[in-house]
Amino acid sequence: MEPGAAPVPCDRASLKTRIVELMRQASTEITVGDKHLLPALTANLPAGSGVHVARTPKATGDQVVQLSLRMQQCGLRAGPHIVARPISTQSALQSALRDMKRGGVEQSLLVAGDLEQPLGPFASALETASALAVRSASPARSVSIPPSFMNGDDRSPVTAYGCRSMSASPDRHR
Repeated sequence: MEPGAAPVPCDRASLKTRIVELMRQASTEITVGDKHLLPALTANLPAGSGVHVARTPKATGDQVVQLSLRMQQCGLRAGPHIVARPISTQSALQSALRDMKRGGVEQSLLVAGDLEQPLGPFASALETASALAVRSASPARSVSIPPSFMNGDDRSPVTAYGCRSMSASPDRHR
């Protein structure tokens, strides 16, 4: 639609069709507090649609993993946020990644998180990506990290761990 043009009126069925067409090209986001919306997402989004699973400050990593696995079972493509600073141990990260790999999760977003001080070994998305590279543990074919971590050769830890692509996400996730 051209700027300033009047919206085209349409009936409910046409509107739903237009929304579905738009959503085929878009992704959306859900939090563990919104898990009750999963049936509606499944009913209204095309199979294979990307849905990011945000880890909010009150959510646990396990809740994000479980919702991501449930979304995969429903035919959606989960993109869980792996938040570095709340991860308590390397083995906790490995366990979550194993579960996601078994469940078919193929993309993720690595972020540092809101905590000032890490609860475990990871203070940044890059440290988490480096640990994944060393362990070759990620289920991801695609991983996103904030662009502030992708200057020069800083990409190597991410691409080394076997993802097929990497993209920058807004720096708000630092």
